[in-house]
Amino acid sequence: MGRILSLALVSMTLACASEPAAVVSDLALLATATSSAAERLPQTREEFLRTLSPLPFDAVRVTYAVQGPGGLAGTLEILLASGGRRRESWTLALPLPGGDVRTIAASAVQTADYIWTGTGEFLEVDRAPLGALADAYLKLPEDERRRVVESLDAFRSRVSWARVDAPGPGREVLGMPCLETRLAAQELCIWEATGLPLDYRGNAFAMQATTIETDARIPEGAFSAPMDVQRNAPAPDLDPAESLSRLARQDYGELGPLLHPGLRLPLG
Repeated sequence: MGRILSLALVSMTLACASEPAAVVSDLALLATATSSAAERLPQTREEFLRTLSPLPFDAVRVTYAVQGPGGLAGTLEILLASGGRRRESWTLALPLPGGDVRTIAASAVQTADYIWTGTGEFLEVDRAPLGALADAYLKLPEDERRRVVESLDAFRSRVSWARVDAPGPGREVLGMPCLETRLAAQELCIWEATGLPLDYRGNAFAMQATTIETDARIPEGAFSAPMDVQRNAPAPDLDPAESLSRLARQDYGELGPLLHPGLRLPLG
């Protein structure tokens, strides 16, 4: 469950619906979040994280029906919040010979600082980079902070207009526009404003959104990292100060996949 497939930045510059108006209405909220930040620079870690990884809503919850080989079936719930927070909860049932059923329950949590799955001896921890970038941002002088935030604004404006100028194949799922795309043997329909697939079909399994909540409540502790996660997390694999320096120069090569609402599909 912990492995993640990330969609390349260049493929996400296509439109997510056949009508440009649908694209603009959904993604304009993201541009507004960054533009307002450029007018008033983020002053805290949380404010910069919301600028770095915004959502068009405070929190989104999407529930999926999941089907796999051998009669595997169940649900996946994804809770998504601004600032790079994400929680995936899987509940699956696998029929066994003799009429027994094996129940599989798993979760994966991502915050600005950590990504973890499992607990105890089955705990797997990785370091998320957004927190280190936010800490480095707060150490910058004001003029450099402004260049970083204005660069984020420019980045999202370019991506939004590219989607309008080159609309790709799209449709609606539960009233939300999504971009239809194919990666090898995988067919996806991606809600680009959140980066979530609303429909996914691959060789291993398939899943389709059954409900979408755009005013989702975040349960207390949903994104709190346990102490064993904090103790076992490796160091970030990027130089945050240098990454922000490149971002201020509008060099998006390294940070591109972090700055757009790309696909992060758990596989396992």
